[in-house]
Amino acid sequence: MSTHSTRGPSKVSSSRGLFTVLAAAVWASCVATAQAAGVAPNSGRLTDTGITAQQCYAAGSNTLVSCRSKAAKQLNRHQDGMIGRDVDDRAGLRGRLGFYYSKIGTDGRALPVEATEWSCVKDKITGLMWDVQRGKFGTYTNWGDRRAGDASVIVASVNAAGLCGHKDWRLPTALELQSLVDYGVEAFESDQNVTIDAAFFPGTWHGPSYSSNVYWTSSPVVDFPDGAWSVDFKTGYVTGDYSRSDSFHVRLVRVSEGN
Repeated sequence: MSTHSTRGPSKVSSSRGLFTVLAAAVWASCVATAQAAGVAPNSGRLTDTGITAQQCYAAGSNTLVSCRSKAAKQLNRHQDGMIGRDVDDRAGLRGRLGFYYSKIGTDGRALPVEATEWSCVKDKITGLMWDVQRGKFGTYTNWGDRRAGDASVIVASVNAAGLCGHKDWRLPTALELQSLVDYGVEAFESDQNVTIDAAFFPGTWHGPSYSSNVYWTSSPVVDFPDGAWSVDFKTGYVTGDYSRSDSFHVRLVRVSEGN
């Protein structure tokens, strides 16, 4: 497997605690970078991080505590678990905490939240529509030239079939794919956990090895011509360390008309 030097938020920390507290800062940094580069052709609205009210810090400790505790408030009254949609929407009826999703059928129609079969998911916050099925099967290279075994072949096939009534599917940018990451999930504690809302995105790959959890994006790595950014849904890490010749999973996306 080809790798490149560590960059950006790819190796934040091996400690789940430190990674959790840095999640919001990393996400904000990615947002600013993407906006400056003009690589996010969607609504511009952002999902929250998924950090819960039990994942705040107190001064002098790396142990997560209740965000309502005096110790947490003394450290900082604006910690991730104290603000945002994560706090405002605890019911989770349309997505865990502040995430807000809608199930979409093969014909493009919205389905009730209790539906047991669906092909796509619409993010009601970002306006992006996601392919659910491709995340379950196979791995692909990321050259974009329709060679055998490449993600571009899958993109062409899905568009020809008109998945969920649409033919403008593509690989997501790094920022778009990271918007699905739920940093409140303690994925490090179990091989069965993934940093995504599994109730809406079942079958997301997870496993003991790093590469078994990685999904490609369309975002190039500026100083690594043969590389592209990817997202690991086991850890939530975003990295530009891999060559396009490596084979990873894909989850296709399109910009939906209205929310």
